[in-house]
Amino acid sequence: MVSLNNDAWWKSEGEDAAKMLFEEIKTITSQDTARLQMLNRYIKLYTGRDNVTIQTQNLISRLKLIPDVSKVVEDSLRYNVVQSSINTLHSKICKRKEKVRMLTSGGSWQQQRLAQRADRMLYGAFMQARVHEINMMQTLDSYWSGSGFVQVGHRLRGGKVELCLNRIHPAEIIVDYEDSENGDPQTMRRIKSVPVELLLNKYPSKRSQIELLTVPTHFQSSTYDRLSRRVLVCEAWHLPQDDGSGGRHILAIENAILDEEGYDEFTFPIIKQDYIWAPIGFYGIGVAELLAGHQSELDQLLTYRQACLKRGSNPRTYVEKSSLVSHAQLNNDINPIVEYSGTMPQQEVAPPYADQLFRDIEDIYQKAFREVGVSDLAATSQKPPGLNSGRALREFSDIESERFQTAGQNRQIAHQDIARAMIKEIKLINKLAKSNKEYRKAQRKVMSYNREFGLESFDLTEIEEMGDEFMIQNHNTSMFPQKPEGQLEFAQELAQAGVISQNDALELLDFPDTSAVLTRQLASNQFPRKTIELMLDTEVFVSPDPYEDHPRNFQIAQMYYNMGKLADYEEVKMDLLRRYMDANDRFVKLAQQAQQAQPPQAPMAPEAPAGVSPEQALLEQAAI
Repeated sequence: MVSLNNDAWWKSEGEDAAKMLFEEIKTITSQDTARLQMLNRYIKLYTGRDNVTIQTQNLISRLKLIPDVSKVVEDSLRYNVVQSSINTLHSKICKRKEKVRMLTSGGSWQQQRLAQRADRMLYGAFMQARVHEINMMQTLDSYWSGSGFVQVGHRLRGGKVELCLNRIHPAEIIVDYEDSENGDPQTMRRIKSVPVELLLNKYPSKRSQIELLTVPTHFQSSTYDRLSRRVLVCEAWHLPQDDGSGGRHILAIENAILDEEGYDEFTFPIIKQDYIWAPIGFYGIGVAELLAGHQSELDQLLTYRQACLKRGSNPRTYVEKSSLVSHAQLNNDINPIVEYSGTMPQQEVAPPYADQLFRDIEDIYQKAFREVGVSDLAATSQKPPGLNSGRALREFSDIESERFQTAGQNRQIAHQDIARAMIKEIKLINKLAKSNKEYRKAQRKVMSYNREFGLESFDLTEIEEMGDEFMIQNHNTSMFPQKPEGQLEFAQELAQAGVISQNDALELLDFPDTSAVLTRQLASNQFPRKTIELMLDTEVFVSPDPYEDHPRNFQIAQMYYNMGKLADYEEVKMDLLRRYMDANDRFVKLAQQAQQAQPPQAPMAPEAPAGVSPEQALLEQAAI
């Protein structure tokens, strides 16, 4: 374990802190070689390639690609159950886009409005940072290595500040094993090789220290690679104590601190997503770890099976020693004539392997899928025979998804952590804009789209007005089934329940967008809400036009009025609500008066049956 005394890097300054940090990394790496060996094994199991290796002797080669193409091609048949299971599980978990919502709990009207705007702004930030695509990589990392890592950041280029989400390779994260026994380390380190030219451009004041690393006679270091001219850079965080003191964040090379600051957050900016939480330690348990034994056994049995096929399938010819058969006549010629005297030669083909061997291979292959909760049918994109109705398919999908609930929840938690980190990053950008001229001049906006409000542009400074009084929850972007049978039955259920019309049900089958259909159905609710909230925002009265749904307008305005009574809205807002209700009430009364003023329509004369005149038909109706 790394010492927590006064010699720790977070208690030192300057070059001493950098040297202590890198000595700490070397110590942890040498003590935790098992993790690097496991990562090396798991990445080979998943990819099926042998040209990736993780070395411990040289830190700069911690993750290194060996250009040996001959090792990529397998020379034998292989059942890669690790890859099949991970790909199936990854497709099932990531087929839905997770959407993070900003909600209030019993908030005032102003808080609800801010939460709705913050929700749309955060959605735009997620789109700009490509959160869904990068989280898919993070999720895949968690399946093969046990834990996936990302970090929220930003870049300033072309006069614009853009939010970004960066995927971090699991081999770049280093924590002390004993410091993280309970899963919550106090110190985290990230190492990455960076081109020397990039460091010289970004940190010109540290030019002498950076160039010193490249001098062969000075540092015989494992942190510089002369072939690629890359230097190992470490970013480290130490969490503060409960009173907020003692936290530190530094960016260092082996002989210098490039940047440093105090750290007052109680969580790391690195966002971790596990496949399964481990009972001890920081890193999670992945699918490759669960199936490593199955894959090893499969490889051995398949190798043995191939050897049996190559050796046992060759025919054997039995010739009696006393016979006068020439061995030269036993060849591969077509329709040969073999002369013999005495016993006729016999040829046999032995069975290449026992049937039990083939059954063992298939049994282990299927058990590997069941180990992670993936059925053989799901791995091959098939449904159980006889399961045809949409309801049955949905129930089957729900039952199968129960096995992945923990993995799905871990992905949702990662999205929530990304949202919180995104808000912190936006606030950091606004803070930099106050002190940095480049940031102040740069465009700091995100674009978002909403069906109710259309395309919107949000300035990042708006996040300061929104406060921290919101809850962050996940929301799936689509509830429509994937299979045609389920789509048809789900649309029929919505139509039968009266939620949508038959025409809307047909439209859903053509283009399965429930949000668009429900938006039209709820337009009579959303439009008056939009009008009322616009009035309350601007404090300017908006008069309804004659073609609106005035009874519904009055009902919704009355709800806002009652809510305003409870929440003590300002009198000017209450007066606007009263005027809006009065205007809609007048339209309702005018419609009622117009309906009452219309003369009753005369009953239409019934059609006369064949052979009966209209006059006779009327007389018969009057007699009745």
